[in-house]
Amino acid sequence: MSTWHYVGFDLAAGSEYRRQSLAKSLQPVLSVSTNNNKKKKADIGYNVLMGVAVVALVAAAWSYLAPHFASSKLPPLPDPPVAGVRDAIRSQIETAYDAVRQAPTSARANGALGMVLHVNGKLDEAVICYERARALAPASFEWQHYAGLALQRLGRDAEAQQRFTDAVARNPGYVASSLMLADIELANGEAA
Repeated sequence: MSTWHYVGFDLAAGSEYRRQSLAKSLQPVLSVSTNNNKKKKADIGYNVLMGVAVVALVAAAWSYLAPHFASSKLPPLPDPPVAGVRDAIRSQIETAYDAVRQAPTSARANGALGMVLHVNGKLDEAVICYERARALAPASFEWQHYAGLALQRLGRDAEAQQRFTDAVARNPGYVASSLMLADIELANGEAA
């Protein structure tokens, strides 16, 4: 006895034949589906790889171009303050200036010039160099700290306080910045 479906299939008789026929008819679909899954996985891997490559390329371009963009916002380099200084000091200042002229977008060169000027009592010029270094390496705490020291010696305590605050924010473990900040706050009656 057989059971008939309204479209004419015998559901009981010959069901193995129908299963095999169905499997054969679905095989291209299943294999395409499997290939599509492999292809999708390959496409996802390729897309991830390309995304990482694009991010790396953008990061490399930014690290190269960022100082050039920052250099347009830099305060102008002051003239070398060499009038009336001894030859040995003049040589140090000129050497540091030459380093900045060769690498105007180097935070290290600008900061080193600031340090040479600072040590030799050329505080206004030192502050300019520290500000240039800060603009070129805004995440660095050291140029914040040195600018604060020079500003404090110039009696510009409000600006010095801001630089020390910035230095502490960038490197809370650097005790010298914290002490200088506390000293200014104490002098201003701000210390808790």
